[in-house]
Amino acid sequence: MREQFNEVINNVLADDGSAFHLAVTNESEEIVGEVILKLANKEARQAEVGYIFHPEHAGKGYATEAVRAIIDLGFRHLDFHRIFARLDTQNLGSVGVVERLGLRREAHLVENDCFNGAWGDEYIYAILSREWNQHHGPE
Repeated sequence: MREQFNEVINNVLADDGSAFHLAVTNESEEIVGEVILKLANKEARQAEVGYIFHPEHAGKGYATEAVRAIIDLGFRHLDFHRIFARLDTQNLGSVGVVERLGLRREAHLVENDCFNGAWGDEYIYAILSREWNQHHGPE
């Protein structure tokens, strides 16, 4: 089963820019959000993690648990070296998720994005495989 799963994942994340999407459900099996692992650079073994959750389900730990699981998958099963997240600086809930998981803020990009005519800032958070393993223990 593990070999089959790894084969499916490796085929999905075969080329730079390809992404693996997972739905996140609550105890009632209602979809509450989504997590994404996107291959940023195959040669450098880097991926980007992304996530979006319905505001009704904020503050219940779903995002933290799902992001932890997909980052763990990226490091322990897909052999990524570095995983990063790009966040809107105004999204404090999202910032809290990555900080709880031990990602470090590496950059604050000023007015690098324009949405609906308004300029916005972005944070880049990241963690290396060895840091993840130190923070979250061995498999």
